[in-house]
Amino acid sequence: MPDAPAEPPGTDWERSGAALIAALRAARGRRAEALVLELERVLTAGEYLDLAATLAREGHPLYAALAARPVLADLAGLRRPPTPVRRQALGEEALLFLGPGEPAGKTLVIGFTGLRGRLGIPTACLLERLDARRRDLLLLHDASRSQFRLGCRGLARDLPGLVGAIAVRAGEAAYARRVAIGYSIGALPAAQYGVLAGIDRVVAVGARPRDDALRLARRQAVPTAFDPLCACLASRRRELLFVHAEHHAVDRACAVALARTAGGVAVAVRGQEVHGLIDALWVIGALERFLDTALDGPMPAARGRPARFDPGSLTRLRQTLGRRLAGWRRRAAGAG
Repeated sequence: MPDAPAEPPGTDWERSGAALIAALRAARGRRAEALVLELERVLTAGEYLDLAATLAREGHPLYAALAARPVLADLAGLRRPPTPVRRQALGEEALLFLGPGEPAGKTLVIGFTGLRGRLGIPTACLLERLDARRRDLLLLHDASRSQFRLGCRGLARDLPGLVGAIAVRAGEAAYARRVAIGYSIGALPAAQYGVLAGIDRVVAVGARPRDDALRLARRQAVPTAFDPLCACLASRRRELLFVHAEHHAVDRACAVALARTAGGVAVAVRGQEVHGLIDALWVIGALERFLDTALDGPMPAARGRPARFDPGSLTRLRQTLGRRLAGWRRRAAGAG
C-alpha cells in the first residue's frame, strides 16, 4: 500500500464526510468507482487529503484506488498546505466554493461544467490553481445534458432564469469582478450566460453550436431555442474568448464561427490537438498560467482576430521529467 498522505490542516470533513466514508466502506465494483468520481467532483483539497488519510489509517482497500488516481500525487506536488475553502450547496446541481477573504476584493468565477459535472479535472486540483484567495468558484452541473437550457436543478428552470438566481444566491454584486468559464458542453452556455448577465469576461473552452438532430430523431422535446448569441452582437464590445486546441479541426472551426458571430476572439492553444484542453493543460503543468491569463489577463487580440496561447516547451519538459521521476520513486518504493 502506498504511504499515507500527511494530515491536512483542520477542515469540516469530520462533520461533512461521515456519510461518504460510510458509503465508501459499503461500496463495491462500479458503485465504488462512481463514488470516487463523485468525491473528485465535490471535495476541496483539504477534504480530499483528510479522506485519504482516514482511509489509509483504517487500512481500507479503497485507499489504494484513490492513491492510484492522479489527485493525491497532484496535491502533494504543490508542496504547500491546501487553501482553506468552504463548500456551500446553492441547489442540487450548484456548489459554491468560498476561499478566505471578502468578496469585495475577489473575482467570482462561474463554471459551466462538462458531462461529469466538473471543469475537466478534479475540483480539488482546480481550486488550488484558481487561487482561492483571489477567486471564489460557483460550479454548475447540468444532469439533463440540455446545455443548461433547462437551467440547473434547485437554482433555475432555464438559462435566462440562472441570471437572476445566481445574482441573488451567489451574491454577485459583492464581488469586484464576475467571469464565467465553460468546458465542453458547458462552454456555449457559459458564453450565452455571459451575454445575458453582462459579466466582465467569458472563457468558453471547446464550445460547439447546438445540435438537436438526435433529439428530433428520437421525437423528444427540444428545450427552448432561444439563443442570445446572434449576429447583432458582432459590433459590440464584449470579452468573449472561444478557446480551442490548435490542431483540433472541429473545435477550431466552431471557435472561429462563434467568435465571428458574437464579436469575440478565437484563442488557439499552441501544440494541442485534443478537445479536453483543461485536462491536457493540467497534465503538462500549464493550467494555472492559462487560467490567470484567460480569466484576468488583457484581451489577447482585437475582436474578430484570432489569438494564441503558448503553454511553453519548458513547462512541458518540466512536467515530463516530473512524471518520470515520480515513476522511478514509485518503482523504487515497490522494490524496497
